[in-house]
Amino acid sequence: MNEPSGIMVLGANGFVGQHLIKRLVRDSYTLIYAIDHGFRGITDTSDISSVICHQSTIDNPELLHELLPKCGWLIHLAWGSIPSASTLGPVFEAKTNLLPTLGLLEILQQYSHINVLFLSTGGAIYGDTLADLFSETIPPAALSFYAAGKAAVEQFITAWVVQQQRRAIILRPANLYGPGQLAKPGFGIVPTWLQLLQAGAPLEIWGDGGIVRDYLYIDDFIELLAMVINKPNWGKNCNIYNVGSEIGVSLNELSTAMSQVTGFKLQRIYHPARAVDVRHVVLNCKSLKTAYPWVANVDLISGLQKTWRRLQAMVDDQKLT
Repeated sequence: MNEPSGIMVLGANGFVGQHLIKRLVRDSYTLIYAIDHGFRGITDTSDISSVICHQSTIDNPELLHELLPKCGWLIHLAWGSIPSASTLGPVFEAKTNLLPTLGLLEILQQYSHINVLFLSTGGAIYGDTLADLFSETIPPAALSFYAAGKAAVEQFITAWVVQQQRRAIILRPANLYGPGQLAKPGFGIVPTWLQLLQAGAPLEIWGDGGIVRDYLYIDDFIELLAMVINKPNWGKNCNIYNVGSEIGVSLNELSTAMSQVTGFKLQRIYHPARAVDVRHVVLNCKSLKTAYPWVANVDLISGLQKTWRRLQAMVDDQKLT
């Protein structure tokens, strides 16, 4: 008897979710359950007949029990906080992210056929550790409640895998960017800064601009997700992988690159550094590349150019309407 072939995507309306759904449709998956609490619909997809959308939070037992018997994969992309929102507090993090995910794991105990993929964080989970490249063997050292929540969920999934003899993969991506990413306060630095440059406004930087991050273009990340879903490489326990370009870029370097790509004059305003911001994170992806034939193909300048062209096209479309 064949196992269920459906794929459930939690957080399907987010940046990664939108791109993943389009890739799954392109790869001819015929049963995709897209779940998000704030659904606007799947955009830029010519054929969405295989996508069944549900506007719901992830703590909806009735919906989960209805759909999980039809699925082989659960892709958990849903998260209701961001690293810079430390003022929201630990209780908010627990109620919004941790408890709903723990409830989900409890429900999944009834469905032994489900494989789980969880989207964690590589940019925030390690803290200010003295390392040139951060490998998965470095213990989490969260500086924000966001990162603490991700680390806690990782631990619960790992325990769930051991206790239930299940299969799960956790990915810790670098800073993702690309077309379709929305500019939000404290999140999505690339679209935020591109829009500010276009408006002739200064870029706000917390600290001296020396904060270093590893930036990964969305298409490269989606390619990995497709590999994992199509042919997972299972280990004995929960598999945790860093995913990044392995190239560090400071905020000053990033802003200079954006100015070069857009052709707009660069203005910076510096503010005092924030306690929640990790100073330096560049991910070591050796474990991932040993398990999967994956590399990051899109360099930063090319990725910024693609993102900038899409942003310009969206602005032009809005002018026409």
